[in-house]
Amino acid sequence: MNKFALNIVVWWLLLNKAFAVSTFEISASGEHAWGPNETQAQACELAASKAKKDALIKHFGELIGQKSLLECDASIQKATGNDCELFESSWSLINSNGYIKGTDFRSTPYFSELQKANICKVKGTVIIEEFAGKADASFQTKVDLAEGLILRVGDQPQIRIKSNKAAYHYVFYWAPYHDRDNYYRIFPNAVDKQSMASQQLTIPSAEAVTTYNLDVTLPQDSTVSREYLILLSFKEPLKDVPETISESGFFSWLQSFRRDLWTQDKMSYRIIGGSI
Repeated sequence: MNKFALNIVVWWLLLNKAFAVSTFEISASGEHAWGPNETQAQACELAASKAKKDALIKHFGELIGQKSLLECDASIQKATGNDCELFESSWSLINSNGYIKGTDFRSTPYFSELQKANICKVKGTVIIEEFAGKADASFQTKVDLAEGLILRVGDQPQIRIKSNKAAYHYVFYWAPYHDRDNYYRIFPNAVDKQSMASQQLTIPSAEAVTTYNLDVTLPQDSTVSREYLILLSFKEPLKDVPETISESGFFSWLQSFRRDLWTQDKMSYRIIGGSI
């Protein structure tokens, strides 16, 4: 083998090592009590979500991310049952280090004499896949709503983005009370494209070819909803960004990019109507 060919092989091996995917199996558990307004299945679903979070914390340490300022208070719980807590728990799993690729759980219901309540305990293995490559710690981004964390039906909010480096920004939202399985892309869109990198951006943007609004609605027969925004900021423009993508598909799609090219932020907000 000549020297040139040898150099190519060494370069290829180093490149693959730098972007190799690391997968880990973590033992984890979670519990949730249920009462007259919940079912065992709902309690076990929440317990499983807690077990996933337990695994992520064991592997990565305390998760860093924007914590919702709007807890699942009494009015929300009354309007949504245990959905609020379940969705908030699922939302808390999103982080910049890696994601849950699979689980192998066993559920055990029992009655706790101490708590005087029925408990579902979930225990098993969580498969965590780290994002390949090393993140650029100096690359940071932030998303918020100009109107704050509480929106009313009929509002036309503006999404504000600020990053410390010029970047191309992609905004997805998750509206689990409408569709709990998929994320939807808000920006860029058919009438509001992104021609250049920027450090600050307001959506709808000044580049929009026609005036449009981000309309606030509630699911049918609902008086309250919680929705979530995910901001991905990239150093390079992307092609073929999905309009709709499942949660697992979203993380697999992110895994296809070098980790130092992107950073993320997220936020949650509440939509209210009626007398809430």
